[in-house]
Amino acid sequence: MIKHGFTNRLKTLSLTFLIALVSLGCTHSQVEVNGKPQAVPKMSAPTEWQFSQLWINDLPLGASIKASGEVLISQPEGFVRILDDHVLPMNQLMIGVHGYASEGYEWVAPVVQLAHNNGLTYFYRWDWTNCPEEAGQRLAHGIEYLYSLYPEVEEIVLFAHSYGGVIATMAAGSIQVPISVVIHTIASPLAGYKRLMDQCDLTYDDAGKLVYPPFADHIYHFQWLTQKDQDGAFRMLATDPQVIDLPKSNVTRLPVSMDGHRLGHNWSVTWVVDTYLGIPHAP
Repeated sequence: MIKHGFTNRLKTLSLTFLIALVSLGCTHSQVEVNGKPQAVPKMSAPTEWQFSQLWINDLPLGASIKASGEVLISQPEGFVRILDDHVLPMNQLMIGVHGYASEGYEWVAPVVQLAHNNGLTYFYRWDWTNCPEEAGQRLAHGIEYLYSLYPEVEEIVLFAHSYGGVIATMAAGSIQVPISVVIHTIASPLAGYKRLMDQCDLTYDDAGKLVYPPFADHIYHFQWLTQKDQDGAFRMLATDPQVIDLPKSNVTRLPVSMDGHRLGHNWSVTWVVDTYLGIPHAP
């Protein structure tokens, strides 16, 4: 049972405090991980980033899920750690990446389930008005920075929804860490979405689809596509913006329903995360 006393814990830690622990401009800086001093590689991190934290009992489900979504999406831009009060494995670094104009509620159940199963679960809040290449580079640097705090992790797993999948795929060519990075894009318009990107200087192929940097060997990419006619974000479009042929990418089309309800754009996050965790759903 979750102890409600945890709701009084400090929720927001500024990056200024973290910098007091880790001097990123120095190759001899150290940070404690699991009680052991670890060397932090020399790197740069945008100093305006914020780190915050939420406990899972700050994100109730059911009738409160919309309010919980507002709590989640109102966190400052940067990385929000989602905490459980149990001792959990810390060999994987889990990161959820939201999409354009997210209301947050589609992520509440997924981040709670991830935090139930993993001690290093983060939600990435980012500025969705940024163009994909800029946002992707920023995400890549953020992942490298997080890894520098947890150098003992064995794998990094991203779940990136909608437009977040575009920036995660842009980041895939730039993430420089010595471990595997697994990227799951969910209901993402990877081929391009002119309404969101028409002001951005992007490269398209002869078929009019976005061109992404090639993936490094340690990057593993999975596409989870909704049924276009079931997806409120895409069903009125002439073509399915999710469809793109990416080298080294595994593609799965989601079912039309989940637990007797339409499996559309937002609830696809729950389906994919639960499938990853081995939590079954009926059609």
